[in-house]
Amino acid sequence: MKSSDAISIISIFFIVYALIIHVFPPKFKNGTFGLFTKMTSKNEKNWKQGQRYFALYCYLMGVLCGSISFINIHNDYKYFGLFFLLIFSYKVMKGLIDKKLEINNQNE
Repeated sequence: MKSSDAISIISIFFIVYALIIHVFPPKFKNGTFGLFTKMTSKNEKNWKQGQRYFALYCYLMGVLCGSISFINIHNDYKYFGLFFLLIFSYKVMKGLIDKKLEINNQNE
């Protein structure tokens, strides 16, 4: 399997996962499915908003991964770059979602 094929599969996974979260949002604090942060587990309203933001993030990551699969660079660098991008962006995304929910709660 070529690296672009593997990365394309990852991008399809992210897009499908985003659609699943959007169409079938996880139940409040279900323990197995969805994004768990300090603010999303605070109440059901935050949970729903956080899951919508998470679905958007997953969709964007799927599109970004699909774009990376078309870049013509050495396979090792492509895998390393994708791995770093996924880990880094996940950490940033969790922080951004918590911050956005915190701001929304202060405005209410």
